Amino acid sequence: MAPTKLVVDLSGPFLWLDCASRRVSSSHRPIPSGSLQCSRARPLAEDILAVERVDRSDWVIATVDRFLFSCAPPLLVNGLASGAKGMLGLGRGRISLPSQIATSFGGVHRKFAACLSSNDGFIVSGEGVPLLRSDVSNSLTYTPLISNKEGTLEDYYINVKSIKINGKRLSLNTSKLTMDHRGNGGTKLSTIVPYTTMETTIYETFAKAYVTAAAATNMTRVASVRRSGSALALAGLEKPGWGRRRRRSIS
Repeated sequence: MAPTKLVVDLSGPFLWLDCASRRVSSSHRPIPSGSLQCSRARPLAEDILAVERVDRSDWVIATVDRFLFSCAPPLLVNGLASGAKGMLGLGRGRISLPSQIATSFGGVHRKFAACLSSNDGFIVSGEGVPLLRSDVSNSLTYTPLISNKEGTLEDYYINVKSIKINGKRLSLNTSKLTMDHRGNGGTKLSTIVPYTTMETTIYETFAKAYVTAAAATNMTRVASVRRSGSALALAGLEKPGWGRRRRRSIS
């Protein structure tokens, strides 16, 4: 077994790899194109996945012997982070990582927690794993996830009721923040889009209020960064260790 670097895709339906550029293991097996599994992704293969498992408070190595994933053309890897060979899907689908782990290990719920930090983070499936001290976990604020009535969406959505800047609620058409009965609209969580995107009218109201609030804290407008609509310099507001002057942009 060999480790493989992957980009975490919160709403991804499955794990996909550039199979052509990696060493094929002896346990790698293509799935026939006419099989039931291939109705979810093509081309599909299976291999052994090693994971750490908590067994009576001890960490042990366990395996998913027939873990399903998709093989993608090498061209798709070009847009990923340096060194990444594919993407790890954590979506609601039947062959995402949480779903396959829940199926492989009896008694494991199809739940997961992810800590994606600039340092070493973690992803854990199931519940009740003592990763955080009780005093830390009790201080967390929780937001329920929502889905469409049919439960067919791979993505994870939250119900945003309002947006505030400096404690002041913005005047918005909040119906655009919520999902309709057809599953359109809503506020989606993502780990692959590196910035927040908004519906045009919401963005215009947000940007205007943000720039006004920023001016009150001595932040100044500067040239836009790439395609961002507004950019602000944090001159005089740097924290120790920040180093060179930085910009905060609104896209």
